[in-house]
Amino acid sequence: MSAAFPEFMKNFITHFIIVSVLYSTAGTALAATKTWDGGNATANWSDAANWAADGVPTSSDAVVLDNLAVNSVPQISAQSGANCGTLTIDGVVTTTFLNYGGSTPLVTNFYGASVNAANTGPLINITANAPVRVSANKVNFQLRTNGEVFVAAGKALSLSNSYFSQSGTRSLTKTGAGTVQFSGSGSQVTFTGGLNVAEGVWNAGTDTLDLPTSGVITFTNASGVAATITSSNSHSIAGLAGGNASSEIYATGATGL
Repeated sequence: MSAAFPEFMKNFITHFIIVSVLYSTAGTALAATKTWDGGNATANWSDAANWAADGVPTSSDAVVLDNLAVNSVPQISAQSGANCGTLTIDGVVTTTFLNYGGSTPLVTNFYGASVNAANTGPLINITANAPVRVSANKVNFQLRTNGEVFVAAGKALSLSNSYFSQSGTRSLTKTGAGTVQFSGSGSQVTFTGGLNVAEGVWNAGTDTLDLPTSGVITFTNASGVAATITSSNSHSIAGLAGGNASSEIYATGATGL
C-alpha cells in the first residue's frame, strides 16, 4: 500500500529549505570584499559607486586598493570618517592612497576579525605587489581591535600627519620585513595596549609622538629575523621586553631614545 506524502510535511520541508538558504546568504554577506574602482568618477570613499561591489565599506568588509593609477585617490570626505574590517594594498596605486584635505585628521576605523571571524589577516596589509612607498595623509587609523600591520619586504608605509589611535585598550603588531615610517608634525601613536615589533622597521622619524608612551614595547621577532625601532628624536617609553641578537634600537638624533 502506498500513501501520499503528507502535504504539511511538504510545506515544512519547503519552508526549512528557504530559511536555510536565506540564513546562509546572510552569513556570507558578512565577508564582503570591497575593491576601489572609482566608478563614480569622484575621489570620495563615501560614494557607493566607487566600490565593487557597489556600496560604501562597512566595519565587516575587507577593503582592497589595487589599481588606483587610472582612478581618483580615495578621500575621507565625511566628518564621521570611514569604516572597514581590514585594508589591503595589492597593486598599482597612486602614492597617497588615503588623503584628507581638512585641518584635522579624520577617523578610519579598523574592526578586523572582532566583527567578522571570516575577515582575518592584518588590519593593514601592504603586499609585495604594492608600490615601493605608499602614503596616507591626515588619517586617524583607529584600532577597534588588537591587530597587525604587515608591510612586505622592500615596501614602506609612510604616515604623514597621521595617527594610530584606539577604541578601548588595543595593541598593534608590526610584521613583514618592510617599514612603517612616520613624518609630519601631526603624526603620533596613542594606543596603550603595547607595540609588538615582530619583523621589519618601525621608524618613529623626527617627532617625539611616534612611539607609544604607555604600554610595553616588545620585540617578538624570531632568532635571525631582523626587527628594528629607529628614531632621530627623544622618546619616553613605558617599558621594553623581549628581543634577541636580531633586535635593534637605533637613536640617530643627539638626544636619542
